[in-house]
Amino acid sequence: MNVITLCNLFLLLMLQPSWSLDPYYKACYPRACGNLSISYPFYIRGVQEPYCGYPDFGVTCDRNNRSIINISGDNYIIQNISYDDQSVRVTRSAFLHPVFHCIHSIPNLTFNDPRFQLSTSHKTILLLQNCTENSILNLYSIWGFWGFF
Repeated sequence: MNVITLCNLFLLLMLQPSWSLDPYYKACYPRACGNLSISYPFYIRGVQEPYCGYPDFGVTCDRNNRSIINISGDNYIIQNISYDDQSVRVTRSAFLHPVFHCIHSIPNLTFNDPRFQLSTSHKTILLLQNCTENSILNLYSIWGFWGFF
């Protein structure tokens, strides 16, 4: 055997395979809350570490498997998260409370955080009260280019 072959053999014997898994990656993989997949920039409080998302984007999964986020001191139910569009659709949780019968006043929603922007495509907010889902669909179905709205 020549010297080069011996050196190569020696180097191969010295190499040891090593496997590594980033503990942050393991702690921050997407988790489900109801029908939503929660991942960065959001994280589920008490389930994932706070470093898995932005500090103010902690989501609580309630007993009904709804994703709740606190924005400007009020709780909102997350209806949809589009990670591709970087958008989130929320509903104020007070509107869905069973004892919510009358709307006395609705405070303005102010976003002092530059990470939030209201969609410019939504100009009107319609609040319907004490309606079943079927009656809303029957009374307010409007045929449009893309389907029923």
